[in-house]
Amino acid sequence: KCRLIYASSSKVFGDKLPKTINEQTKKKQDCLYSITKNTTYGLIEFYRNMYALQASVVYLFNHESRYRKESYFIPIILKALTSAIEGSKKKFNIRSLGFYCDWGSAEEYMSIMIEMVERAAGEDFVLGTGKCSYAREFVDELFGKYGLDYTDYINEIDKSNQNSSYHVDIYKLQKKLGVIPKLDIIDVCNDILNNRSNC
Repeated sequence: KCRLIYASSSKVFGDKLPKTINEQTKKKQDCLYSITKNTTYGLIEFYRNMYALQASVVYLFNHESRYRKESYFIPIILKALTSAIEGSKKKFNIRSLGFYCDWGSAEEYMSIMIEMVERAAGEDFVLGTGKCSYAREFVDELFGKYGLDYTDYINEIDKSNQNSSYHVDIYKLQKKLGVIPKLDIIDVCNDILNNRSNC
């Protein structure tokens, strides 16, 4: 009767993501992290086939929350924005804004994973918003909401494009569970900023 869910990662689809990613997309082993994730998937498959274990694997794309370490991209962007709102002229270094990413809410994803366990035990899913954002455009929009120009507060070290746009196909999630993530990265950032101001 036990139901399990394993949090895998978009990293298993390779360093260079294909144009469209779903549950059938070929897995790769480009780093130690993806090797451990794929090895765990192999063990889960074994126990599902041999012992009918009700275990699901969910391939999580980027998910942000206020608990993210300060050295990560979104916390640095929010620290720069908060500093700018407070009137500081300090500039923050960012390696690059020239990349695409499907960002969602960690809190919302956890709620969806509970739905997976309760209503689709043993099924595998990709979990993203289905919307790929270009980092430079997202940061420009976020700072713009406060009447600020991000270039005054962020020093981008490498302005070249780091990757191409991709699409997380969440059709199975919508078909099986009737749910899709509703929060985009702007919503998530606003929530983090509001939680900081309420602390």
